[in-house]
Amino acid sequence: MIDWIPMVVLPNAVLREAIDMADFAMVPPSDARVKAACRRQPRLRKFLHRFTDAFGQKIEPAVLMIREDAPMRYRGTAPVAGFRDAVAISTLTGGRATMISHNAGMRRPIWAESFAIYPWMLDRLGEDLIANTPSMMGVHTVDLFHGQSFAGFSPAEVGASEIDRPLFEALSRCWVQRFASEDVEWEDRAIFRSLNMAYQACMMPGGQEATFYDIGRLITLWVSAFEILLHTGPNGGSGKIQVMDMLDGADWCDKRLSELAHPVRANKASTKNRTLASSIYYRIDGLRSDFVHGNDVTQDLLVTDNGTNLLHVAACLYRVVLTTKLGIRRPIFADDDEEERKFLPHFSEYVDWKDPQDRHERAILKAAALPEADP
Repeated sequence: MIDWIPMVVLPNAVLREAIDMADFAMVPPSDARVKAACRRQPRLRKFLHRFTDAFGQKIEPAVLMIREDAPMRYRGTAPVAGFRDAVAISTLTGGRATMISHNAGMRRPIWAESFAIYPWMLDRLGEDLIANTPSMMGVHTVDLFHGQSFAGFSPAEVGASEIDRPLFEALSRCWVQRFASEDVEWEDRAIFRSLNMAYQACMMPGGQEATFYDIGRLITLWVSAFEILLHTGPNGGSGKIQVMDMLDGADWCDKRLSELAHPVRANKASTKNRTLASSIYYRIDGLRSDFVHGNDVTQDLLVTDNGTNLLHVAACLYRVVLTTKLGIRRPIFADDDEEERKFLPHFSEYVDWKDPQDRHERAILKAAALPEADP
């Protein structure tokens, strides 16, 4: 049996079950792989049991682990962050969509702090705690350690139902392409640069001191995540036109979202009819420009006409652009008699695609004050 090595812990993530990708896994402390690691390194068990919230209530941090026989190149900072970012974006975008459509998070994670990596971790020998951040390098003993979750944050549970399965599976394949070799294509690198920017855009705007300027900063990060994703390489570029073209060509379920019925300014002298999603993105891009260039911005510009926060809508649009970029489209079934016996497995595949797609479409329609379906 192959051993699994603990690499970092995430005290704000409340996992119901393991999340696996290639040679990595994010698991709850009850997972057999963690228990086996604790038997090999007794101080790991002590470390994991010394986490509480700010009021002393015990918490169980999630553990990010790697297979012992995984390639050494997987153990660097970038592969770990790439795995975390893929899990986070596959979870948080759906949480934002639920926040919009239900006016509440429904206990789904919506903030990136859910997946924040704790700075202290047991060393490879299982003896001392070490920390290595841009601010400090430190070594300490487990017996004096008192770990805490983020005090200004309410953790949410993460399980299979919160994971956008088609997106996560596609990102899993991209993760291997990005980190399994030193010879990396521009597109594979761009995907994980974009995911990292999107992860930062999913952070809370701040604590008690948060203002709408902090929301503007996050909207700026969202636009950067879009443009990094669609950048074509050293001699190319990307901007709002490329993003809107991708949204216009997305595989929409609701026909109202595929209609080119919304005038968007193409240049100073003309407009072009685009999809509803593109018209919303055009507004988000304009907000980014105003914030970056110091133009006058008022708080009412941060929401749609019905009060939906554009910060949450940006996450939904990003999921649409990301899945379109990755080629995630509805399964196509043959309708002849010979293929009828294959309908059930195909139908399951279709449902897996349609559920998260519907979730984000409902949110975009809600943001535009449109009903979920035609009467």
